Amino acid sequence: MILQKYTQVTFTEDSVGYGSSSSTPNRLPKAVASHLNNILKPLSPIEPETVIVASGITAIGSMLSFTLAEPTDGILVSRPVYGRFELDYGVEADVQIVYADTDPEEAFTPVVVDKYEAALRRAQDEGTRVRAVLIVNPHNPVGKYHP
Repeated sequence: MILQKYTQVTFTEDSVGYGSSSSTPNRLPKAVASHLNNILKPLSPIEPETVIVASGITAIGSMLSFTLAEPTDGILVSRPVYGRFELDYGVEADVQIVYADTDPEEAFTPVVVDKYEAALRRAQDEGTRVRAVLIVNPHNPVGKYHP
């Protein structure tokens, strides 16, 4: 029965497009919002208008760096982490990645707060203004989900 359901699904260009176009209704943000609302059960529903779909994490990182920070500002993230963040945020926007060094399992416990605070203070002492905290979920490379 499940196989039959999925073999009847039809995909058209407007099913998966992520760019704005007046010729297609762009159903992907609506589907993503619906899916996230179903699995996350947020207090306030996620609206399709607030969903941004891009071609990958590199594109999202670049967009976030220009949106959240000025050149030489920082984004705080726990380490170990996906190895391209420095390039994704830094090459075009000149935004620095500020690392909070943690053991892989610490990233999922309250201990991580102290590590973030220490990294934030260190960055401030070095003259870097931290503009955001990036929480990678699911965690890469650990592979766990934050609760």
